[in-house]
Amino acid sequence: MFANGVSTGAYRVDLGTVAEVSSILSWSTNLNGMRGPQKLTLYASASDSDPGWNVEDRSKFVPLTTIDTTGLKHGKYCSVELRSREDQSLGRFRWIVWKVQPVTQRGENSAFQELQVLTR
Repeated sequence: MFANGVSTGAYRVDLGTVAEVSSILSWSTNLNGMRGPQKLTLYASASDSDPGWNVEDRSKFVPLTTIDTTGLKHGKYCSVELRSREDQSLGRFRWIVWKVQPVTQRGENSAFQELQVLTR
């Protein structure tokens, strides 16, 4: 979890090799009734070596989707998933980045519990 006020936080997963990605998931907990929502943009890269953190560089990263659950009612946990259709994939990638934004008026960030990438 990033500190309050951090608006440029990012988590990155290295799959070790380029693979067919079928699903990208994240789970958060509604810590103190505030940090359960998720507000993020997913990016992916097929770079053989570390592509760095500049997800705006289109020669290295592809934006996949933006997710914002801040307007929804949340229980104890929040889970979001970007999933391909059966027998298809989201693309061939090695690196997945969750670029997150604060989810409260006080600048609090999601209390992420788990990030997961499924491959075929």
